[in-house]
Amino acid sequence: GIRYTGMPIDPIEEQLEKFHAGAITIGVEFRVLTDEIVAAMGRADEARANGALNLNDDGVSLHVYAKGPDGDKERLRFDCFKDDPHYHYVDWPKHTQDIIHLDPTMTGDVLTWALALIRARLPLLLERAGIADAARLVDPALIEDVMPRVTEAAYRARYNTDKAKAASNALKTRLTA
Repeated sequence: GIRYTGMPIDPIEEQLEKFHAGAITIGVEFRVLTDEIVAAMGRADEARANGALNLNDDGVSLHVYAKGPDGDKERLRFDCFKDDPHYHYVDWPKHTQDIIHLDPTMTGDVLTWALALIRARLPLLLERAGIADAARLVDPALIEDVMPRVTEAAYRARYNTDKAKAASNALKTRLTA
């Protein structure tokens, strides 16, 4: 993976469907990222500094929030994008993120892989993201209960999102904020 300074680009709240499982919340969002959208969000300089140039990608993002000593924050993100699928370990105290680019030849369908990973390995993933003793935050029964709805929302976002509308919402949200 590669460590980047700064935090991931915020989700568009209007496009984020959240599912609560105790101290864990999983958000599902269809994201469109282009240079124009990143500039409208005020993040162009940071994106360039981190080597993110000529952005033009989209796909389902899975945002995993966990309640830690520093608050209820996004700790993991799976960007199941069509061209550059990757995931983020988000470290709020250090104000960094580790991004691991994925090879769909290895993972198979990236969205299916990410959903299975959340279901099976969430405590370990959260510990890697800097949450000490993450197992105490993850109630396996609550995660198991919420995952069918997360999965349904993720595939609905993948197949039923109007990409032009999602891009327009991203631009509008940030330009008027």
